[in-house]
Amino acid sequence: MGSVGSYTEWLRTRDNNQLTTLLERRPYLATPAPSAFASLAGRATSRSATQRALAEVDTLGLQVLRAALVLGTGTPAQITEALCPGDDDDRVPIDQAVADLVAVGLLWHDDDALRAAPGVASLLDPDSRHRGAQPGAHLFTMARPVRPEPTMVPAATVAAESCRAAADVVTATERLVEAWADPPTLLRRGGLGMRELRRTAQVLGTTEADAAFVIELASVASLVVADLLSTTRAFVPTPEADTWVTAPLPERWAVLARAWLASTRAAWLVGTKDDQGVVRLAGHLEASRPWLPRLRRAVLEVLADADHRVAHGAEPGHEPPDEAGTDLGALTDDQVHDVLAWRTPLAVPPTDVVVPLLAEAARLGVTGAGALSPAGRALLADGDVAGALATDLPPPVDEVWLQADLTGIVPGRPSDRLARLLRRAAREESSGGALTVRFTPESVDAAVASSHGADLLTELTEFSRGPLPQGLEYLVRDAARRHDTLRAGPATAYLRSDDEALLTRVVADPSLAQCGLVRLAPTVVVAAVPPVQLAEDLAAAGLPARTETPDGHLVDLTPPRRAQPRPPWSHAPAPTDVRVVVARLRADHSSTPDTPAPPDDAPVPADAPWDPLDTVLVLREAVDQHTEAWVDLVDDAGGTTRHRLRPLFLDDARLRALDEAREVEITVAVGRIVSASPACPTTAPG
Repeated sequence: MGSVGSYTEWLRTRDNNQLTTLLERRPYLATPAPSAFASLAGRATSRSATQRALAEVDTLGLQVLRAALVLGTGTPAQITEALCPGDDDDRVPIDQAVADLVAVGLLWHDDDALRAAPGVASLLDPDSRHRGAQPGAHLFTMARPVRPEPTMVPAATVAAESCRAAADVVTATERLVEAWADPPTLLRRGGLGMRELRRTAQVLGTTEADAAFVIELASVASLVVADLLSTTRAFVPTPEADTWVTAPLPERWAVLARAWLASTRAAWLVGTKDDQGVVRLAGHLEASRPWLPRLRRAVLEVLADADHRVAHGAEPGHEPPDEAGTDLGALTDDQVHDVLAWRTPLAVPPTDVVVPLLAEAARLGVTGAGALSPAGRALLADGDVAGALATDLPPPVDEVWLQADLTGIVPGRPSDRLARLLRRAAREESSGGALTVRFTPESVDAAVASSHGADLLTELTEFSRGPLPQGLEYLVRDAARRHDTLRAGPATAYLRSDDEALLTRVVADPSLAQCGLVRLAPTVVVAAVPPVQLAEDLAAAGLPARTETPDGHLVDLTPPRRAQPRPPWSHAPAPTDVRVVVARLRADHSSTPDTPAPPDDAPVPADAPWDPLDTVLVLREAVDQHTEAWVDLVDDAGGTTRHRLRPLFLDDARLRALDEAREVEITVAVGRIVSASPACPTTAPG
């Protein structure tokens, strides 16, 4: 490349595609949008931004950066030679690492040499012990990627375990939605109390930890929500849940799996205590971790890479399978953690987070037998998740063997209709290759309460492989007889008047047909609409009515006005924002308005006009390159004094520098620095 005088100028020479890649890889640099290249450079080299970028660099990338720091101004070939003086094939990963570091702005070109970005040295080599090596020296042994040998698992086993887990979690979520038709009350501080959690676990027939996972999963999938606007704050199902329960199993699972992948909820924390000794509750903000979606993808990518290496015969001692999908690679929790530690050595996720994430993936069916399932691969690739699961699911069974001991056996996976019927009318005893259920007086009573007894007998006869056992038929008819003694129906409001003729007129008025008026007594009429709507419809028909409480006191029942809550504001830039930021940066090139913007694949000439350097950037470059700078400081009297300093250390609060003219080392608060500019070796600024 041509001569580039600073990191800012190097950024200016990047083409539009390269700048877009930089901002997409490091989106926090684009929010808020920088107004000039100097602002972008100052933000990219700030301590916090550099730490975030380094946290995403793998072990080999950190070695490349350290080699660049040791060499000072080494060429790409010298950096490669310092890490790998051997076979050319071993140099390919180094070249890829160099290109990746340049793309994210952690390495930059200074003429024909590579330099670490300002700020990197203070984080990776703060004491400068390893700098000044001669080019061509062998500095490190190149770090090889961690590739643990997976355990070979038959693909059929992975698919079977994945499908079983997927069906179980969908069934548990359906039971939760049904059970919460009677909403559990929220605690005053928010979240579901531990007593309600234990009650929900009993309804689902599972442990409290599994119940917390299902609750959090249903919540992030918008199937249940905390209703904070009603007088009794509670968890209630949403309208989306009514649509969800009628969808086929693969589509229902796809909704849950996508919600889990994007969820910030750490369900395994429910029931544990925070630093203040307060128990974390299901549905409470205390169990949110904003970095979890990214870590979930990273964990699944480790499993996907293991499968990819097995499929292509890249594992030592393993040949490629003869047929696609014969074997899959399974990794242990420790192996997954070791790979993550190599990929992000400066931000290694703790084991007590990776292990629960893998357990959740297995519980959901994203993995099976320790390997990524086909549906899990589709989820990671944002593909057809429902289709991938449907391919592995065994065909549904539409029949049940009903026996005289009031048990039923389904020889396989029950169809959706049969599963709902058995879940409503029976209790599950065992599952696996076949499903065994038992009809009890309590379960049949609950089923008859939600439908007519004759309808239940018709459904059982439809799915039964043989005639209904006499004992089961008698059990259903007895339950229906008990429930038919009393009848209950909906009545949202009532209307009463001593004028019987007026009520006759009201019931016969065709304009009030939508109110569903039914006359119960000569002076009493009930309606199917709320009292406020009934009063409004009567007023529109010229029959004004007063609203009252059940004990006869007049009351105004008009509900207060409410506004829909606005969605939370997101500071993450949209994909189009990055292109807008790049366009604004190019527009800042205002001193040559007639010069067209450079094409996407062509760099800007190196002699482009110079912008004022950002103060922090000047000081960081001086620290990194051991040069001097002119620094304007606010003195005790409020005036400004200029000093020629050699900056030694800079953080967010203070600058430590050497004043060679006075032969003293000084420490200055960053708030006292007015401006800074590079110092010419022989002349002072005017």
